[in-house]
Amino acid sequence: MAEDVSAIKDTAKPYIKIAVPLAPVSLGLAYFLTLPIVHVWRFFKAKLKGKENRKRKTWRDMATLCNEQKYKPRNVPQPSPYEIEFGRALLENTYMVSLTTGRKDF
Repeated sequence: MAEDVSAIKDTAKPYIKIAVPLAPVSLGLAYFLTLPIVHVWRFFKAKLKGKENRKRKTWRDMATLCNEQKYKPRNVPQPSPYEIEFGRALLENTYMVSLTTGRKDF
């Protein structure tokens, strides 16, 4: 009986084994370790081709392009001829009769 107890004590392990799935962990590590390498490779490849490092256009860049008339945005509502005349009348302080209500507006 004493021998049986000692055999059980010898086989008992003092730590708990935690099962870690190696495939997802190793794939994740490989992905995050290769990210900087990919970025450096793309940067130098662009430099070798002579292309400048392109950045995304911000809304300020688009606004300056709009002001310089190099870029014309699509689907911008244009004022009707009536609105243009009404604006001129407002600027000149002359009377203009509204087509819808018949009132005299400045």
